[in-house]
Amino acid sequence: MDDNAIFYLLVLAAAVAVVFLWAQKTEEIKQNESEQQRQLAQRLVTETIKKEAILKDEQERRKLNVTHLMGQFHVERFGQDIAIEQVWGVFQVASMSERGVQYRVDIGGQTCECENFKKRRSHPRNHVARWCKHLLGAFDEVGAFNTLEGMQAEVVKFEYTQCDKMYLIKHDDLPEMVITLSDDSLSRDWMDLYARKKCVGENIKQASGSFERFGWNLYQERWSYNDGPPGASLLRPLFKIVDATEIEDLLETMCDSSKVRS
Repeated sequence: MDDNAIFYLLVLAAAVAVVFLWAQKTEEIKQNESEQQRQLAQRLVTETIKKEAILKDEQERRKLNVTHLMGQFHVERFGQDIAIEQVWGVFQVASMSERGVQYRVDIGGQTCECENFKKRRSHPRNHVARWCKHLLGAFDEVGAFNTLEGMQAEVVKFEYTQCDKMYLIKHDDLPEMVITLSDDSLSRDWMDLYARKKCVGENIKQASGSFERFGWNLYQERWSYNDGPPGASLLRPLFKIVDATEIEDLLETMCDSSKVRS
């Protein structure tokens, strides 16, 4: 074999060796990448499992916290079967928003010709959701509310409160309060709470001052004008766990739970 042949064989052998080494290195890189991807996937799975466990734990703690909060309050449905005095008569009641407009109000049948009543007429008699402002005004004028006592009387006569649902709220460290819900207010994320303010020298439970309405914004989680009722700090955690679409379900659930505890 001449020198040229030997040279070409050496070059070929070197080339084969280079290709072999390159292929081997490429395979090692692929295996390393595959192992890294496997380890990354394993870490992601582990982290996902941990996060799900933490989230579940947080949800359980939140559920227990909500249950604990709800258990501190006694809630009663307060806007149905309101025992007003039985009255009869038909009146012309002036509109409270349009000058010169009057509405025919039948206090016995509890009906009114105003547009607002058309949305309320499906509710039964003596249900707060049935009464428009004109009916409330006529009832008050003839003394139909004289038989009512306590918070129920205070609320329905307070600027002739219109609402769809009414709840009495009790707490060991708070005076009695009333929450009212209306579709109109909830569409703007507001609900109303009625309570007495404290007088000088009184504690929260003893509050016997003027009867006031306090607005709570369920989205912004704040009192209107930053003015809350006595014991607002005890109410805030409860109200913060729901939004405007959930508050009614929460109060209804609390009513049922309060019945069971009673």
